[in-house]
Amino acid sequence: MVVLCGITPFNDNKVGATFVAGNHFPIGALLVLTLMVLGVNSVLRAVAPSKVFRPAELIAIWCMIVVSSGIPSSGLMRYLIPHMAAPLYFARPEFKWDEYVFPNLPNSLYLHNEDAVRWFFEARPVGEGIPWGVWTEPLVAWGLFTLALYGSFICLSVLIRRQWVQNERFTFPLVQMPVEMVQEPKQGQLVSDFFRAWPMWVGFGLIMALHTTNGLHKFFPAVPEMRLYVKNTWFVNKPWVFANPVRIEFFPLVIGFSFLLSREVCLSLWFFWLFYKMQCVVIGMLGYPMPGMTAGYGAFLFSSQEAAGAAIGLAGWSVWVARGHLRRVFRATFGGLTAFVAAPAESAARSPVAASAEDAESPRPRRARLRADDWDEPLSYRGAMIGFVVSSLFMVGWMMKMGVHLGMALPDIGMGFVVYVVLTWMVAQAGLLFLQPTFATSEVLINLTGSRVWSAQSLLVTSLVEHIFTMDLREFMLPSLVNAHKAADEVRLNRRSLLKAMCLAIVAGVAISGYAAIRLPYDEGGVTMTANSWTYIIAPQIPFKWAATLQQMPYETKPSNIAHFVGGIAGMYGMLLLRARFSWFPLHPVGFIVASGYPISRFWFSFLMGWLLKGLIMRYGGMSGYRHLRPFFLGLILGDCISGGIWIVVGLVTRVGYPVLPL
Repeated sequence: MVVLCGITPFNDNKVGATFVAGNHFPIGALLVLTLMVLGVNSVLRAVAPSKVFRPAELIAIWCMIVVSSGIPSSGLMRYLIPHMAAPLYFARPEFKWDEYVFPNLPNSLYLHNEDAVRWFFEARPVGEGIPWGVWTEPLVAWGLFTLALYGSFICLSVLIRRQWVQNERFTFPLVQMPVEMVQEPKQGQLVSDFFRAWPMWVGFGLIMALHTTNGLHKFFPAVPEMRLYVKNTWFVNKPWVFANPVRIEFFPLVIGFSFLLSREVCLSLWFFWLFYKMQCVVIGMLGYPMPGMTAGYGAFLFSSQEAAGAAIGLAGWSVWVARGHLRRVFRATFGGLTAFVAAPAESAARSPVAASAEDAESPRPRRARLRADDWDEPLSYRGAMIGFVVSSLFMVGWMMKMGVHLGMALPDIGMGFVVYVVLTWMVAQAGLLFLQPTFATSEVLINLTGSRVWSAQSLLVTSLVEHIFTMDLREFMLPSLVNAHKAADEVRLNRRSLLKAMCLAIVAGVAISGYAAIRLPYDEGGVTMTANSWTYIIAPQIPFKWAATLQQMPYETKPSNIAHFVGGIAGMYGMLLLRARFSWFPLHPVGFIVASGYPISRFWFSFLMGWLLKGLIMRYGGMSGYRHLRPFFLGLILGDCISGGIWIVVGLVTRVGYPVLPL
């Protein structure tokens, strides 16, 4: 974990290799787990069987790496650190930031030392040290908000764990493979059945050969390249030009995961992407304008408002489905210790408090016996609820302290949690490993009210917060925490012990990642690292340009925005009701929300391939064919991850990156 957090900024930004994390199934974590199972454990099993790492211990290691893997990248440092240094460096007279940005930007949120800022983006002169002192104030200011946000994630993961894991029984596709890998081998064997299945090794070998060939082509052009993409040369004339960009790419890891997903999820992912593209074509044919999102989220305004409405609709539906669980949580929080006296028989039998049937039935008002049935939760429901509320209110107060009006701070934080929960729901139930929202949380409010009603400081600070913490959620922490809770159940790992270990990993990850994320630009120069110009050149300017633009050209609300927003809510509820009423309904709501996002634009064809392959196998081979070929598709996943890990190591040595997955 320490090594991965330390090398991630250099690998992701300087080398340009496959991201160490990059999504909610970080290849760095799987690489370490594979080395532990095949390398360390195989040796220990042969020479010192008593020292072998047990499944629970291996999963604990995997969970600690998973929850911390996003911190040095998009989960925090990729945006937090450059945004602190950006205002002074990118200010230009033509941008008019002296008039529109600096008067409204709190001094504690950015660097004021011009030399420190210039060295950050252009590398420090020889012999000069890193000016750590100038970072103290902004790091403390942003660190308080980050602490509250991470605290809310931890508490929220506890509050939703039972509902998703035990009540609704989500499948958690991203957890299945690591759990299978760590299972104990049979007597006399060195590895588990997962590594003894020959179809798995066939899939693994094919992908290793593929990436070995393409990686060598990167260094030696004479080696033939096996292209994993098809260039789009068809959509050059109207009306099809309005569908661009259209990418046709093959990602073995995504095809492998598609086999683990339900067919309705796979169908929805590529179907709604095609539906979105057809919307673009029809709107273009009719001559209606399709303005993009000014906050830089990459979707057209109509589709982003539909996605925002759909996300709110899905969040409301999820709350309704979980109303029984939430009622018990509130009773445990506010109703005293007797809220869960009528606990399930299974919980009572497993509870360390009820040592015997007689004791469990005893009418004595013992405090321990009257506790709620959250005894086996990572935190008590009362502690989790109080922690979540306090953390959320602190974030609202922090934004108000920075000049944001309560009327914007409160709904913005609330909408942020809608996005966090909905995307986590998609990861847990649908297994989507790479997700990004297609709308800005504040733009939902601005598109409904217009920008004139909000102060310039409210617009600027809110934009800055959401660009750092909600714009790129490919690696945010909440899904990793929820996946970790599920993985713990699969190997009977103590949840509270795991939570403590993950908290330590988060603290260590923040410290190591912060050091690496600040040191790298001072050594290499942020703007010179063209392998990832988004991190140091493009992204840090977006919130400031957006806020300045809104002041010069205030945004007025339009009936069409409200219509698309309401249409998104109606479409989501209509789909959910159809799924509840008709078991044959083939579409899943997850595709509706993410259709216009960057991840689906890269993965849609791989989801289509996975959907077709699984359908053919189920049709002609039945369940026996599915079970027989499942290891092959797991081998595709393992091959992509191990190949990516190997080329990361090569890239760290040669400084030449070969990305296996999209950056």
